[in-house]
Amino acid sequence: MSSFDGLDKIQIISYIAGFVDGEGCFCARVSSRDNDAVWIATCVSISNTNSAVLLNIQKFLLSVGIDSKFNTRAPKDGRRIVYSTCIYAYAEIIKFCDLVIPHLIVRRNQAIIMRAISRLRLAGYKREGKNEYEDEQLALVCSLKALNQGAAIDDIYAE
Repeated sequence: MSSFDGLDKIQIISYIAGFVDGEGCFCARVSSRDNDAVWIATCVSISNTNSAVLLNIQKFLLSVGIDSKFNTRAPKDGRRIVYSTCIYAYAEIIKFCDLVIPHLIVRRNQAIIMRAISRLRLAGYKREGKNEYEDEQLALVCSLKALNQGAAIDDIYAE
């Protein structure tokens, strides 16, 4: 699908959610700063070899107030160029997750966790020092990583 002409907003969101289920990634990376503060870098990305589809997704996201970036990754081993529409900012990730969660199937739990990480980052953000909700965020990042590696949600939250 290279254009969303003729589709209503719910159909487009459902299409994007299906694309996220198949080609999406919810990633969070943890690193530390010189002042012992923990930094969590987040990204929601949708990747594919069809740039037109991803540019249409990006255009729609912008029309509903979600900023994203379009990236190109050079081909490796004779493969085709891979394009990505990526969302990095916490507030934008929250808006995106709010939009697609009701329509997700495969990556629904990852989206819920990513939204929670982003909300906590915004709620506890401090310019210097420890984020107020750092421990909860780190636990969520570990849960997200486990889901991305194939763990079942019941295994992650089993006591």
